[in-house]
Amino acid sequence: MKKAAKRLIAIAAILGIVLMAGAVIAVSWFSVFVSDDYWYAQDAGVKGVSLLQNFILSCKYAAWVYMTHQGTYFSEFFGVFFTPVTHGGFPMLRFWMVLNSSLVFITLLWFVNTFLDGIGKIPLYIKALVMAGVVFAMTQYESFAEIYEWWVGASVYTFPFSLMLISATAFMLANRENAKGNKWVILSCIFGFCAVGASLAITGTACYLLLCLLIYYSVKNGKVSKSNMIMFGVSFAGALINAVAPGNFVRQSSEGELNLLRSIGDTFNVWWSNVKWLFGHDERTNYLAVFLLFVICGFLMADRLTVNVKAWIISGVFAIFSPFAVIFPVVTGYNVPWMPPRCVYVGLFAFIYSSANLGIMLGTAINKAVNKENQKAVLVLLVLVCVLANVLSGFNVRSYKLYQQAAQLHRHEFQDHYDETRAMIEDFVNHQGEDVVVDVALNPDGIENYYSFFLLEETDGRINQAVAWAYGLNSITNIRED
Repeated sequence: MKKAAKRLIAIAAILGIVLMAGAVIAVSWFSVFVSDDYWYAQDAGVKGVSLLQNFILSCKYAAWVYMTHQGTYFSEFFGVFFTPVTHGGFPMLRFWMVLNSSLVFITLLWFVNTFLDGIGKIPLYIKALVMAGVVFAMTQYESFAEIYEWWVGASVYTFPFSLMLISATAFMLANRENAKGNKWVILSCIFGFCAVGASLAITGTACYLLLCLLIYYSVKNGKVSKSNMIMFGVSFAGALINAVAPGNFVRQSSEGELNLLRSIGDTFNVWWSNVKWLFGHDERTNYLAVFLLFVICGFLMADRLTVNVKAWIISGVFAIFSPFAVIFPVVTGYNVPWMPPRCVYVGLFAFIYSSANLGIMLGTAINKAVNKENQKAVLVLLVLVCVLANVLSGFNVRSYKLYQQAAQLHRHEFQDHYDETRAMIEDFVNHQGEDVVVDVALNPDGIENYYSFFLLEETDGRINQAVAWAYGLNSITNIRED
């Protein structure tokens, strides 16, 4: 019966992961072009050019952004060089956005699996539970449309996010006892350097995550290995290149006067608001129950650990502060006491990986502190508390983004918008040189859990001009009033 129960738990957890990730990927299949997608391409001038010209213009654009706006040297080049606006249209946009969302879950699960392999011989059903908990928290509280259905959001945040996970996973694999050669070191360096050349939220998270790994292996081995310093050093060097970009200071000055003390205070306020969001009782999340799930998993795997406990505790405590590495550069750069959803996504990951690790540590400690004859009773108590925390949270199935997105897919909300938007945009080529009038949304959040095509009312608006440029229109006006 125990074997059957474990098999059932593993199947249920894996099925949950497939459904949660599948819903996100399904919605990304219906992504459309949105605002920045157009003006990035227009600013770079990458329309009707050869591959070599595209490369040169993309490099020039990345350099221009570096000097005038922000230090995102990799994502600006990537976003323009591969932009579907002028390179493939809707079919290519669909390819990139599905690849983007799929890559997030592939790299996230690889990262978690590699971490669990590094701390012990963990059974499949426990691995599946931990992975399901991580994926649930990353997908069910917010739909993060800016991350999954927006090309610029994907190129500046999501693709680099996946590269960061590859870099961190390669870092762990390079430290395996049976690791041979330098392939994992090289991969960690390449993907790490690219990842930190994105939004500073990603940059801070990537460096802090690698630093936590560096601390763990340094304490475990009693020394700092050369290869670990190289992997961390390459990413840190890239982070410095990003951080010292003149464009960061130009942009920050346009947002208002820099005040470090205020930014530090805003960082703590944003951190606390996120803690309340995750662990509060306002029916927006059930993360306390998810955290307790991690504790239960730690309790179950306690006898199978091979991890260096001292190194694990030190690096684990250090990891608790990782959300600050995400929040501080964002509130400082934008000069506001809050974070946009795309940055919340990165911060959420920092909260999850640090608290999941802490929960597993806590669960193993509880197991070791309890007599063997009482362990079953304690396990039952932990499960009951976890279930009770979930019930009392008020966050029920109808609150899950999986439920909402599945219902919207069933109602064809995403499909209809995609079909109508694609038909309208692809018809623009038949009106080159004309003044076009359309009736579309005035903001990208017109459809819940989705990022919609939108235009401003003013013909001379930046978005409208960029759309007109992309399709050779004389002008385009939106007559929507609400």
